[in-house]
This record gives sequence, C-alpha cells and structure tokens, in this order.
Amino acid sequence: MKTKLLNLAMVLAASLLPASLGAVDVQVTQPITNNVTWLRTNTYFLNGPIYVLSNATLTIEAGTVIKGRPGGTNDASALFICQGGKIYANGTPSQPIIFTAEEDDVNDPDDLGIYDRGKWG
Repeated sequence: MKTKLLNLAMVLAASLLPASLGAVDVQVTQPITNNVTWLRTNTYFLNGPIYVLSNATLTIEAGTVIKGRPGGTNDASALFICQGGKIYANGTPSQPIIFTAEEDDVNDPDDLGIYDRGKWG
C-alpha cells in the first residue's frame, strides 16, 4: 500500500512541474545526416540554411517551435529537405508546429506587426 501511495505521489508531483523545466534552446548549425527528433520541450534556432540530407529523417513533435535567425541572401535561415531526406511533422490545432523568426515571442500574438514578414527563409 505504501508503494502505491508513493508512486501516486510521485506521478502527481511530476504532473505539477512546469513543462518548460527541461526545456533548452538548441542551436542548429549543421546538416541533418541521420535520424533526429526535435522535441516540443525545446526551441530550435536555425543558424543559416539547414539541410535534411538523403537517408536522414527529421521528426518534429507537435508543439515544437523552430526559429530562424536573421541572415542575408546566401545565409538566410531555412529548412531544406533534400531528395531522399524525410520529414515527419504533424502538428495539431492545440499543439501546432511553429516556424517563425528568432525575435518572435510566440506567447504574444501582437509582438510582430503586419510588416514584420519575411524574417527568415
């Protein structure tokens, strides 16, 4: 009985922890050459063009945020899926996958104006 109560208490305590507790900012700077999963608990920053190469698979969990860093014509941040590469990205209405600019506060729908388009890619 004590074990069941302890397990229940641990599950309850874990459910009360903020989801962002284990969140990290991940800097993406190299091509994706193998099977990789981007987790919804992290924010991914694209630093220049990022390629998913042939025979590699990028899986993006629902609710993941991907931000592009600013760049010029030759180093604009964007995600490219090469021939033979794969991407699995299935967002949902309650947990969309968001591709946006580095400066976008995704928790504030009014932080970028109508003329703040084309920030990356």
